[in-house]
Amino acid sequence: MKKFIQKAIALLLCYIPVAFVLPVLYDPFNVFHYKNVRDTGSINSNYIKMRYILDNPDKFDAFILGSSKVSALDVARITDLHCYNMTHPWGTPKEYFDNLHVLLENGIIPKTVFLGIDTASGWLDPSISEQQLGTKPYPSGSAPKDLRYAEFLTSYCNPLVYSSLLTTLRHKAKDSEEYRRQFYENGGKARTEKPASYQWDNLALQLQTRFLSRPIENRIDEGLNDIKNIVTLCQQYNVSLIIFTTPLHEAEYRLFVEHGYLDFLCKLADISDYYNFAGINDISINNANFDDVFHHNIETGDLVLDAIVYGRAEPHLIAQGFGVLVTKENVDSVLRTAMDMIDNAPVD
Repeated sequence: MKKFIQKAIALLLCYIPVAFVLPVLYDPFNVFHYKNVRDTGSINSNYIKMRYILDNPDKFDAFILGSSKVSALDVARITDLHCYNMTHPWGTPKEYFDNLHVLLENGIIPKTVFLGIDTASGWLDPSISEQQLGTKPYPSGSAPKDLRYAEFLTSYCNPLVYSSLLTTLRHKAKDSEEYRRQFYENGGKARTEKPASYQWDNLALQLQTRFLSRPIENRIDEGLNDIKNIVTLCQQYNVSLIIFTTPLHEAEYRLFVEHGYLDFLCKLADISDYYNFAGINDISINNANFDDVFHHNIETGDLVLDAIVYGRAEPHLIAQGFGVLVTKENVDSVLRTAMDMIDNAPVD
């Protein structure tokens, strides 16, 4: 019995550094060192950005809420607001609402919120993010803040973290002051960042592979309800809310039209006016406007910001539905144009 206890203690002493010390030291998700962000290749940007804003409540007066599809919106283009891009991978309206609610309750009341709506908004189960360490949501709730943080961080102290350690070591060379400055001052992609080379073939297979771990499921009503809650929350705090749909590559757009995307857009107009950038148009059919099939580039992001901030949009793009302000009164006309573009555009 004595030898058993000694072995158990020895194993426990070995387990502690494995389970706790190394995850904190290497911190592949950067949750323990949120004040000193590094490009580990797997950071939980949602949590880090929330902690950073809560620590700096007077730094920004506007926020862009959205998934990685809004990462190419350069807030420096918005000159009359000190805006921060809160983009994070696989974001959903439920997370945007929860985050915004936390900020408002803590006295951080922005002048303007830009809400980016995309394919995750009506077809992604938010609970999937809760199960993955890289996208685990900021811990909101009624429990004391320190307790919530402790429970959240404890989930990162387990052997499962080690599958991300090699990624962290591979990305170590990308750790830089420029990366930190961009992350904390802007939040989105750096304008000087060069996209990785991308193979523009077999897009159907790429789309299929993309949604294996996060399957497409119809959550249109749930997503719209979360958006409605955001609208109500902004009204309560007198926050100007600008909603827009993100530009989608033609291949992704056609896939989600099959899953009810146009129905989603129709119902969205009953909740709020919004700017629409998704459709078959001169932007979506040109690969040069995208870094990959899932993300538009910064130049396309400039077109989005010019339209929603300054009211500037190319007439020929407006005629194709890109940058048009959608309301209850014109939504049927906008969607008829969308259907015409789908029916008349050639399919690769």
